[in-house]
Formats: sequence, C-alpha cells, structure tokens
Amino acid sequence: MPQREALVIAPDDGALVLQPSGRSWHQGLAKAQAEARMAEFFKGTHDHGNGYAWSSFSGFDFGGMPCWLSVGFHEGLLNMVLMGVGLPGAQEEDGWPTQKAIDNEIAFVRRVLHQQLGRNFGNHSVSFPWGEAWSRFDPKGFMASAGLSYASGPTA
Repeated sequence: MPQREALVIAPDDGALVLQPSGRSWHQGLAKAQAEARMAEFFKGTHDHGNGYAWSSFSGFDFGGMPCWLSVGFHEGLLNMVLMGVGLPGAQEEDGWPTQKAIDNEIAFVRRVLHQQLGRNFGNHSVSFPWGEAWSRFDPKGFMASAGLSYASGPTA
C-alpha cells in the first residue's frame, strides 16, 4: 500500500498537489501523463467513447481524511475532478450514507476548501480565474458532490 500523501489545491491555478512529494495534476494534463504520474494510486478508467473518459484514484488525504478522486478528461486532457472523503463514524442505512453523513461530508469538504482556497463555500460553485470549485448536496444522486471544474481555454 502506498504511503498516503496530502492532497492540496493550489489557489492560483487549481492544480492538485501531493505533499510531501510535490507531484501535481493541472488543467490540460494529458490522461496518460496523469495516470503515470499517480500510478500507485490508480484504480481504473472508463472511456465513454464520446471524447470523455474518467480515471479513478484513491489513497490520498484531504484535510487529514482519506480521499478518492474521479478525474475527468475531455479529448484526452484533464478538465474536471470529483472528490469524496471518508469521515470516521459516517453512518449508513442499507449500504447508503444517511443524510447526516452526507451533510457532515459536505461541511468538512467546505471547511478544507475554504482553508486551501481562501473562499467561503455554500450551496453554489465558487468561481476562480482557472474555473470553479464546489461542495454541495446532489439531490438527484442523493449524495455529497465536491470537485473542481476547469475553465476552457489555454492549459497550464
């Protein structure tokens, strides 16, 4: 099992940086490079056959809690990151998180996003020059939804 590294979001460009190694992902990174750069955390990939593909990674810490990522690529370039965290004591009913567990995850991720990005997060996306970040309830999926979406345009 690889050593857990802390996942930190750089406020200036939205890059995901692992500490202490300093390895990073950024907007526009090629899928093959992203997977190679974080090979020990790679869990799998799903190519939708329409220009969109998603790769899964786990084994990080976000704000001190276990974190997993689903990294989105359009035409082979990184353009979105979805994240989830595992909080201790998160309760489930019939294998699904309770509303309280979901609310706790949303609140936790908002606090960490605030610490890392210096903005307050509510039930909306927060815009940055590089794109947007969010942590909110997804009523359709009945789940916590958190992530980053990068603006189109020049890549980093």
